[in-house]
Amino acid sequence: MLLKVGSNGDDVKKLQEKLGLTTDGAFGPGTESAVKAWQSKNGLNADGVVGDGTWGKLFGAETSVTTSATGKLELGKLSGHIPSAILSLIPTAFEKYEVNTVLRAAHFLGQIAHESGDFTIKTESLYYTTPQVIVNTWPSRFNLNGAEGKKDANKYIKNQELLAESVYEGRMGNVKPGDGFRFRGAGFLQLTGREAFEGYAKYLGKTVEETADLIRGENFYSLDAALWEYTIQMKLNPVADQGLTDEIIKKITRIINGGYTGLPERTKKVKAYYAILA
Repeated sequence: MLLKVGSNGDDVKKLQEKLGLTTDGAFGPGTESAVKAWQSKNGLNADGVVGDGTWGKLFGAETSVTTSATGKLELGKLSGHIPSAILSLIPTAFEKYEVNTVLRAAHFLGQIAHESGDFTIKTESLYYTTPQVIVNTWPSRFNLNGAEGKKDANKYIKNQELLAESVYEGRMGNVKPGDGFRFRGAGFLQLTGREAFEGYAKYLGKTVEETADLIRGENFYSLDAALWEYTIQMKLNPVADQGLTDEIIKKITRIINGGYTGLPERTKKVKAYYAILA
């Protein structure tokens, strides 16, 4: 279920009737305004888009996403595996970004579960207490003595801002002092860098500063930002469609991570979510 401006048909008529509107079957600005008002009144994100979450609250529908290939993606199976506060957001979010098959859902959920520590982390921590961990994380940038043109990791322990500026300054659109720390990883897929934050902010129609706070502070935006980056920026839904092999998981990991950090765990989680949903 996904109705938005431009949609037409009997489902739109049913929606309009429920909202007390003229039932012409055309989802236009008037219907969108009425949907936003109803969503706001009922504690939903007022985006004017009717996915499974909004439709279910309006009509009491079951939590499911219709797919052309597999019938229904039964998201209720995820109960107990994903925090309920996150799970309640998933049906509408998946509709919005066309994560509408078991394969697509498993790949996405497995990757963000790894990136977010199973949905517990919304902000990248750069607080390291031992220099060796810094070296292991960025071996091309740091060593333990500052030789060979690298930086001495001992100088960056327990100092997130200094480390962030060192690893992120001057790249990913970070051009102002403090950008490295301000735009360190955020959300369930760890959106990183001013350029990425500005892209998502433009998509939302908000300032980049407000957007950063929303991603770090609210589950809705942590999930939405991850889906935006995964499906729109990285275009990974079609890659996920190729299957569940280790090679496909490795390919998706490379696109997300720029390397293969955490690949064994990512592979395990993707396959675990597939087993739950299949």
